[in-house]
Amino acid sequence: HLLSRRQRQMCIRDRLYAVKQDPNNLNYAKGEALTEEVIKTAIDSGYKFNDSSSYDLLANPKVMMYAVKQDPNNLNYVSDLILTDEMIDIALSTGNYVFDAKEASGKLKQNSKVMLDAVKQDPNNLNYALAEALTDEMIDIALSSEKYIFDGKEASYELKQNPKVMMYAVKQDPNNLNYVSDFIL
Repeated sequence: HLLSRRQRQMCIRDRLYAVKQDPNNLNYAKGEALTEEVIKTAIDSGYKFNDSSSYDLLANPKVMMYAVKQDPNNLNYVSDLILTDEMIDIALSTGNYVFDAKEASGKLKQNSKVMLDAVKQDPNNLNYALAEALTDEMIDIALSSEKYIFDGKEASYELKQNPKVMMYAVKQDPNNLNYVSDFIL
């Protein structure tokens, strides 16, 4: 139902008061209560991002930029709609970013810089690289590591189209022949 203007103002005022009391209350701000003033107050007061924050917060570019600067692993929670190259560069430049395939957005999995870094961390992350990100360098790193395990359920369509990867996968486990594309068989 629609709130009256007075009720909305009170809600915003209450959220501002709550954030002044504890900047981490920003994690629960939603809708109209998530104003620039509330965000600025929280950030200026030592706000700590929480990955269970409201959707409105996760979709806010200013908050998520702050979150990535605070901890590069927060890059995994950035929405596709607001993800920027600057956020990616900040996270990767720290050397502390850890790719999380379960949390990472599709746009992250399409980014060749992110996925190259992810494959260097763990060759099995190759399974999550989408077409736009998949490079020969990435494939060579994963296959030469001898730690890569092809996962037909997670592997992208494009990965299953790659003859080099699929030859490796079939040698690893003959049952992986079930995942080989007709185009390269």
